[in-house]
Amino acid sequence: MTARRPLFAPLVWNQEAIDALGTMPDVKLAKMLSIDPHTVQAKRRVLGIPAYGTPRPWTPEEDAQLGTMSARALGLLLGRTTKAVLARQRQLGIPAWQQPKLRHQGRCVVCGRTFVIRGGRKSQLRKTCPPEHRITQPGRLSAHHKQLISATLMITGRQPKSARGLVKKTVGHGVVDLLGD
Repeated sequence: MTARRPLFAPLVWNQEAIDALGTMPDVKLAKMLSIDPHTVQAKRRVLGIPAYGTPRPWTPEEDAQLGTMSARALGLLLGRTTKAVLARQRQLGIPAWQQPKLRHQGRCVVCGRTFVIRGGRKSQLRKTCPPEHRITQPGRLSAHHKQLISATLMITGRQPKSARGLVKKTVGHGVVDLLGD
């Protein structure tokens, strides 16, 4: 049976023990090495090794990347938490990154002109040129609206219930060809 070193006996620091400093709590490393936790703490401080769990300082390169992408993506890239990235942005007064708005291209059902809208979903894209061919104008029907109603009546045989339904119905039944002239 081999003799065990007594608890809190002096330790000769080997490279393996020095490499373990700062990689785990001082108390845990002290138990593994069978020495006093204060000895581990003192050695770590002498060597300038930060305590386990201490956030590492931000580098100028990391600061330069703040606000260029989402905090979550930047945190993964830098090996930091999302909260740490957001806190650093606030500390430096850097506004949070915003995803650029999507650009959707559409074709007017009235005149056939192409138009571009920024933001929103493609499924909710308007069907007419903004705002020249506005289907619903307060208090009166536009000439285009009257034209669409007559074409809808001619094809379906009934009055449309709403302007939104009118556009959908007329596109589905080929009214665009009738009005394209």
